[in-house]
Amino acid sequence: AGWPRWGESGADWKWVGHRGMGKKLTVELPENTIGSVCALLPEVRDVEIDVQMTKCGTVVVFHNFTAYDGRAIYERTLTEWRDEHPRALEHDGFPSPPPHALADVLAHCACDPATAWRALPTLAELLAQVPDSVTLNVELKYPHPDMHLPFPDRNTFVSAVLAVFAAARPRAASTAFSSFDADACLILRAALGPAAPHPVYILACNNDDDDVDPLDPRTVAPATVADFALWARLDGVCLWASKLHGPAAPFAADPAHLAAAAGAVTSRGLALASYGADNSDPEMVARLVAAGVRRVIADGAPAVAREFARRVRLAGGEGAGEVVLEFGEAWANSLEAQAVMVKASDAAGGL
Repeated sequence: AGWPRWGESGADWKWVGHRGMGKKLTVELPENTIGSVCALLPEVRDVEIDVQMTKCGTVVVFHNFTAYDGRAIYERTLTEWRDEHPRALEHDGFPSPPPHALADVLAHCACDPATAWRALPTLAELLAQVPDSVTLNVELKYPHPDMHLPFPDRNTFVSAVLAVFAAARPRAASTAFSSFDADACLILRAALGPAAPHPVYILACNNDDDDVDPLDPRTVAPATVADFALWARLDGVCLWASKLHGPAAPFAADPAHLAAAAGAVTSRGLALASYGADNSDPEMVARLVAAGVRRVIADGAPAVAREFARRVRLAGGEGAGEVVLEFGEAWANSLEAQAVMVKASDAAGGL
């Protein structure tokens, strides 16, 4: 089953891999690569990826609007990036996958070993190599005006993304689309049609986040985001987990704040998803799921899922509620703690 549609806020919840196995500096695999997506298998079959466009109109999988030489992805063609500036796509801490990683990936995915870890894969390349059983959430990256970055107009961008899917993945009804940009969400909904099987979610974060236009109220407060999503006939809202937990997160969760923020979305029939560092904390995730979150986007998702399941078993329960009751102290939400959790779980062969 794909991401929940409007009116399906009671659907089963699932883990989702963030940019594949996780964002840079949290795991050993480079983010938004074909190998990183396939590395989730077989434990996690939902994944979030980021897409944008190059100067030649190619839709590529990459998170940051600019490369590490300061140039916008849209300022160069795909050939220029790959042939003339490949190192600009790799940050200083760009991970080198461990020797066993490729063998693990190839055991579950017939991807090209030569390009499994290549930065800036095209969306078409990824769709051709990732199994159809993987459910994608494709986030369309779009800079807000204050960033002053070159980028194609929204109609051109959305049309290019949907054209890739029409050619390479026509029957993938489980694919969802999302964006921090409210107007991109409107165009997606209009292009797909309200009855299309592809859900559309709007993302929201703090108003000081680079992805969010601080002057656009449609993408800041949970209630106004939900009102816009309902008016625009979107299917759901994906909120930063700390925005749901309250201002004291990750050190403490405010149950009243969580109930109000989640209820602002689910009471309107909208499906609710979340992302952020809090989603690597089993207790925090348990609270989110109990409040109505149905897709939990996490770094190192397979390892976090195993730790979550281990805590449920230790508590003698069958669901998320027992994790909260049994474990009062939240898992440390630092990048270092997330990395330790992933490595320890992998070394133990799963918990």
